[in-house]
Amino acid sequence: MIPSGPGNLKHLFVVVTQRCGDGQHLLISICSIRPNIKHDATCEFDGGEHEFITGPSYVYYRKPDMRLSTGISRMVDKGYFIAKQDFGTRHFVRLCAGVAASPFTTPSTLKYFQANRVA
Repeated sequence: MIPSGPGNLKHLFVVVTQRCGDGQHLLISICSIRPNIKHDATCEFDGGEHEFITGPSYVYYRKPDMRLSTGISRMVDKGYFIAKQDFGTRHFVRLCAGVAASPFTTPSTLKYFQANRVA
């Protein structure tokens, strides 16, 4: 859980890469589906796929985040970021497949993901 968006509320981000040579990871957030607001339908969840996903949600491929591994650990230790359980394998694989499938993924994000994806 990382503070982001309006009000700096904590949102669920998923680490989708191994640590690269620069010590960074690619993180992608999960957002709630809001009525009458368009969203990326590449990877949607109904709710219950993760302890934090309680209702209809989607993966927000448009604005991934890059974070240093050491920075993530430091923020978790300070309580600014909150570690949650891992996604189940099936849902994680689906989320990762969406990186290449989403029309909102930038070419640079896709290239980084492909070079550093979790094996």
